[in-house]
Amino acid sequence: MMQFNNIFRGCEPTEYNACVGKNGDPSYAEYANGFCDAALHLIDAAIERTAMDEQIYPICFNMRHAIELRLKQYVFALKSIRNNVNLDDAR
Repeated sequence: MMQFNNIFRGCEPTEYNACVGKNGDPSYAEYANGFCDAALHLIDAAIERTAMDEQIYPICFNMRHAIELRLKQYVFALKSIRNNVNLDDAR
């Protein structure tokens, strides 16, 4: 008998279902927004608890990763544009 993972499965309420890999196919922008939102929540929590020393590295990690994902998004967008432009006509 096959065992199913109880965490990553479709069920109600669907707004709490996680998209992982090709399950929902989130974009780099959506991932970047998530890491940025997490960093902003950590900043608010750190200010509220005056725990900046404990939170600074997770905050920086999340922001750095959000920036990295945005850069990847733009690189793929530029590749797509380049593939659709005839560079010989630009000269």
